[in-house]
Amino acid sequence: MAFNPNDFILQDMSPVPEGLEKSLLEYDSKAKLILVRTTDDTNGGFKYQSVFLNSKLNENLLNNIPDEYSHPKDKLLFFAIYEDGSFYAMKEKMKYSFKQDKSFLVKYDVDDFTTEDAKEIFETMKTTVFVQMTVNENARNKAALAVLEKREYLDDVYNTMLSERDTFLRESDHRILDDYPETFDGEKVLWTQWRAKLREIVKGPDSFESNIDYLIYVEEFKWPVDPVVYHVDYRDSGRYLETDDQYNKQPNAISSPRQQKIIIQQDAIINSKKLRDERGVPVSKQILEIIEKYELCEGLFDFDINELSLGV
Repeated sequence: MAFNPNDFILQDMSPVPEGLEKSLLEYDSKAKLILVRTTDDTNGGFKYQSVFLNSKLNENLLNNIPDEYSHPKDKLLFFAIYEDGSFYAMKEKMKYSFKQDKSFLVKYDVDDFTTEDAKEIFETMKTTVFVQMTVNENARNKAALAVLEKREYLDDVYNTMLSERDTFLRESDHRILDDYPETFDGEKVLWTQWRAKLREIVKGPDSFESNIDYLIYVEEFKWPVDPVVYHVDYRDSGRYLETDDQYNKQPNAISSPRQQKIIIQQDAIINSKKLRDERGVPVSKQILEIIEKYELCEGLFDFDINELSLGV
């Protein structure tokens, strides 16, 4: 099945359905749905959002939580907890009728969960939402990176940068000629440095070990300011092209002769990938313990527990 990003967007449920005004979280195991109440920054109130669990995560949840909460022969169907601390649960179990000599699935209200049980289930559901959201984000990023890593895209990015660089060089050719009249002392030397730097820093995909490394390079790439801009705005920044502030991501900010078209990149995706590689996915100790305790990520694609790192 083709990847559809819309499958992974949180769905706002507005207006709030009648009867749900005070619920904090609801879980429907057959629908594989967790409904959570979140803060609505637009009006200072709250709204409800639905998170659909993939089948494996839903299975892990039901199979790995304690048997008194859910068991294949006595399965948790529905759970809800409310802001006043009250809660409700429904289960389904097989019941045999001697009269009809048949077995039936029977739904019933659970009346033996304690407050501590409800809190444990609540925290487990919150953790399950975190796992599913992480799976969704990883799936989105993987699909996007698959497009970005195509050779046609990489070559197009490189050719765009190369075209920008060659235009800079072409339009500054006259500035290094013997008869070029300098507007300030040492200008011609700076133009020579600038042109050399342009040739040095613009690189293609083949200069990197992986396509991801190249995309990170492109995302972080900054153009060196030309001597005219440096002379006017950067003279107190140290020696020419030796400090970070003498480089700028947008070509139109680094060259005085002309306006440049900004190279469009998928910054958010590459930054997300880079941060995950460097720092992992921040997670609380409690969430990590629940994931490990109930083996929620067992068999899940697009989720690697080794990516998690203890954070706030």
